[in-house]
Amino acid sequence: MQSENKQSSGACSGGGGLGEYMCYLLRQQHGVHWPDIIRIAPMASIASIGILPITSIVVHYKGLIEALQEKSGFADVPMSEDSAVLDSLLRLCYPTRDPEFESLEKLRPVMEAAMKFLMEEPLRRLKERLLIFAVESPIRVYAIAIKCGWEEEARKAARCCLNYSIDWNESDIPELHEINGVAYHRILDYHRQCSAAAKDLCSDSYQWIDTQEQWAFLECGICIATQGQQIFKDNVRRTPRGWWTIYMGMFGVWLGSGPSGATFIKASQTWPIDDKPEIEAMTCKTCKGKIHRQMAAFSKKLAAEVDRVTAQVCLHGEYYYQSTVDTN
Repeated sequence: MQSENKQSSGACSGGGGLGEYMCYLLRQQHGVHWPDIIRIAPMASIASIGILPITSIVVHYKGLIEALQEKSGFADVPMSEDSAVLDSLLRLCYPTRDPEFESLEKLRPVMEAAMKFLMEEPLRRLKERLLIFAVESPIRVYAIAIKCGWEEEARKAARCCLNYSIDWNESDIPELHEINGVAYHRILDYHRQCSAAAKDLCSDSYQWIDTQEQWAFLECGICIATQGQQIFKDNVRRTPRGWWTIYMGMFGVWLGSGPSGATFIKASQTWPIDDKPEIEAMTCKTCKGKIHRQMAAFSKKLAAEVDRVTAQVCLHGEYYYQSTVDTN
């Protein structure tokens, strides 16, 4: 009786010590079966939306397609996804090499399939892959995360947006058409608020600068000073050198465009030495021996402070999105 039940339910035996299991052959959208290697994925999550029974395991074995189709009760399951998407999705379920995604265009349909089938672990790993693309394409990743309702990933992508200026061309970012105006306005406002917070560090808000570190731009009595004192940490009043004030003005311009510590460090390192305001300090006998070292250290402190103040800026409000992932 037990054997008959297995036969009637489509039980079959695969090679390689797989034993007995429920057999299903996935047929991708073009009607092509995969003459490839064994692919096994637990599909309990799919059962929750009624596609396959809870005990099912997806299996495909080279050379056995025709034989499997002839078995009594064998299920040929049509799928709307193509073979590339199913291949990547099942690789995330099976102990084999993970799929590689060379672009968001390759990654996104696999993400949507994982969402459709409620596959938690593959989704977790796909979210990690998504954030890798946020380094180069943060606004695209932000829009995708908003569309999927992934707030944590949206916030991380928004953070990556600070490495770039806000003057992107909406027509070059098709994903922006998939989110509503509220979500788009939020990322623009977030970037502007972070820019304002970063620029304030370079204007009249110098209370993050510790005068006890004996900076040359505060200690030198030879270089031309600016007019008027500024307030530094612990309300200490000092008069900085003129070349440093010019320096901070340039820093403010950079941070207004890309308010992130990493962008600022990159810009300061690629700034031609002959164009730097500190070139004036090189003629000063007090400053010239330490100015480059000090300004490099100061730039790192400023970058860290930029990241600190922008981390306090939040994307306020709830995320509103409408999922268009096909669940049929």
